[in-house]
Amino acid sequence: MISLRPMPSKRSRTATSFSELSDEITVRPQPAIQLDAVASVVDLFDGQPNEKPDFSIIHQEEGEGLFSGKTQTELGLGNRLILAEDKLLANTRKVQTRNDLEVDGGKPLESWELVDATKGAPRRCPHFSIEMETGTGKTYVYLRTIFELSQRYGFQKFIIVVPSVAIREGVLHNIKITGEHFKAIYNNLPFEHLFTTLGGSTNPPIRRQ
Repeated sequence: MISLRPMPSKRSRTATSFSELSDEITVRPQPAIQLDAVASVVDLFDGQPNEKPDFSIIHQEEGEGLFSGKTQTELGLGNRLILAEDKLLANTRKVQTRNDLEVDGGKPLESWELVDATKGAPRRCPHFSIEMETGTGKTYVYLRTIFELSQRYGFQKFIIVVPSVAIREGVLHNIKITGEHFKAIYNNLPFEHLFTTLGGSTNPPIRRQ
C-alpha cells in the first residue's frame, strides 16, 4: 500500500485533542501532527470539484430512469471521484514528498479492480494506507478528515471498519462527544451515522446529529 504517514511539520499549526470526562470533552492545544494528517488525506484529491450529489436511498423498478434494467433496493449513490488517475498520482507523490517519505516516481498507484455496476464495466479503485503512531489521535483525525472531505469536495458517504465490538463502541462514543465540536468548526454541517455488525442487521436506525 502507499503510505501517507504524517510527520511533525515545521509549520506553525494548532491541532486539537481530547481528554474525556463523562460525556464532555476538554479541548487543548497539541502539536501539528493531527492537522498535518488530515491535510495529507484531503490534499490527495486536490482539483476535485465540490459537488453535492444526491445520496438518498432509492428504489426503482426495472426499466426506470438512470438505472434502467436494474432494481435498486438497498443501494444509494456514492461519492463520485472525477479526478483522472494521473492527477491523483501527482497529488499522492506531492503529499509523500511533503511528509519526507521515500517515493518511487515510476510506480503506479496500487488499486483494486472493481466492476462499475451502473456501467457494467471494470474500473480501477486506488487505495491508500495512512499510518499514525499509537496515542497520536487517529480516531479524531479520521473523523475530522470526513468533515474536511465533505466541506471541500462534497463527499458525503464514508465507511469506518473496525475489528471488534469494543473498538466500535469507542468510535461511537467519540462521534457522540465530538459532535458539537465539529459542528462549531464546520458551520453546523449536518451528519448522520449508523452502524452494523458483520453478519447482523443494522442497529440502531440512522442517528441524525
